[in-house]
Amino acid sequence: GHVAECLPLYGETDYAWPLARERGGVLPLSEDIAGDRKADAAVRAAAGGLRDAMADGADAFEDSSPRPLNGGEMEVLALLEGRSDREIGEALKLSHDGVRSRLRRIFAALGARGRHDAVHRARAQGLLPPVDAPPNGS
Repeated sequence: GHVAECLPLYGETDYAWPLARERGGVLPLSEDIAGDRKADAAVRAAAGGLRDAMADGADAFEDSSPRPLNGGEMEVLALLEGRSDREIGEALKLSHDGVRSRLRRIFAALGARGRHDAVHRARAQGLLPPVDAPPNGS
């Protein structure tokens, strides 16, 4: 339901790439939505476009490695777990918009759907220490 409601927006934003990386679940769903005559025409068209993009660019979605995070994004990522945007902004002397902008770039670079997913993916890639790692690497 969420995908169907938001599908037209995905095509207009960078969030289409993370969505497309989840091809295994999204491709069949987009095919179902594209073929559903009861669905809104704009939603069907967006689902068909996403389906076609995933089918045409299958290698690009599978082989594309995430772009490296820059220093400012790494600073935000390091403070992300357990902190609010306001707390991150205060710690790094960033505006709320500055924090949100960096978060959007982090999510896109990691293919993450949210804060928790970004932390999980960053740990899996070795960008953040494991949960059981001692503080300061000691």
